[in-house]
This record gives sequence, structure tokens and C-alpha cells, in this order.
Amino acid sequence: MWSWQRNLYALTAAGFLMFTAFGFVFPFLPLFGAYLPFGIKERARSAR
Repeated sequence: MWSWQRNLYALTAAGFLMFTAFGFVFPFLPLFGAYLPFGIKERARSAR
């Protein structure tokens, strides 16, 4: 197998893992925002 084919498979696997990880983490981001020190709750309240 040539090196470009190995790189292609590695990048495909890395991209799949990255998008899967974002998909799992994205729904929980608002819960994490409550613990940030710069007042994301106040900004969310003022945006409504």
C-alpha cells in the first residue's frame, strides 16, 4: 500500500471520529456553559 493511501485512510478515520465526537458533545454544551466564569447565563437571559 502506498503512503498516500495510508494517509487517506487515516484522515478518513480521523474525520469520522472527529464528527462523531462533536455529535456526542454538542448537546451537552449548554450544560457546560453554566460553569463558565464569564457570565454566559446572563447573556442568554438578555438575548431573550
